[in-house]
Amino acid sequence: MGSLNVCIPLCVGVALTGLGLLFHMSGMATPHWSVRKVHGQRDIFSGLFESCQKMEMDGMVCSDLASIKNSGKYEALQAMAYLALVSGLIGVGAGIVFQFILTLSPHRVTSAVIISATAVATTACMFAFGFIMSILCLYGDRILTEHSTLQYSFFLCLLAMFLFLPAAICFFFAGRNLRNSSCGAGSSQQQSERNAETVEKGGEESIEVKGDAVEEEDKKETKDGEKESQADPASKQLLS
Repeated sequence: MGSLNVCIPLCVGVALTGLGLLFHMSGMATPHWSVRKVHGQRDIFSGLFESCQKMEMDGMVCSDLASIKNSGKYEALQAMAYLALVSGLIGVGAGIVFQFILTLSPHRVTSAVIISATAVATTACMFAFGFIMSILCLYGDRILTEHSTLQYSFFLCLLAMFLFLPAAICFFFAGRNLRNSSCGAGSSQQQSERNAETVEKGGEESIEVKGDAVEEEDKKETKDGEKESQADPASKQLLS
């Protein structure tokens, strides 16, 4: 059950989910989603949780978006960012647990465990993909203005989104291959049991046939002996 067609997509899914989680955390934690210039001089960087201004004397000065006017439009983005983070953690956790169980005790992996682990990992990655896609679309529609340009934090989350999707596909194929291999092993075991039963029946039948043949030979020998016993008095009379 720990064959390559299961271990390879499972390991790839865990790796992709971990990378997607790392990129998403980096993107949501940094305030470089977009930048715009104020009066053609100062740069204002905006993220999901804070906004920063690049000052000539003080360097980068940041403030929480909760203290900024019209901060309510960021609340939905922040909530979905946390949901995507939780979904990614669940996905990578389910993949690691599945790999751990498969490595230590492959013979104890039942179909219920297979379905549960792969379903959790696949669903969690798909949820993370959907949440991040919603964040990017809403940010571009509600937050981004004509005078703003996208920065690297936005593209980090975009990269994370495109990593969660193939991760979900890898988890799905790992579970399907494992179910197929377990079903194939079960069918081959049943076939071997049937073959053993057939061999046993064939042996019993051959023993019965041999017994019948021995009985027939004994009967023939008995008949021949009776004929010889009947022929002996006649031959004695002729000699006398």
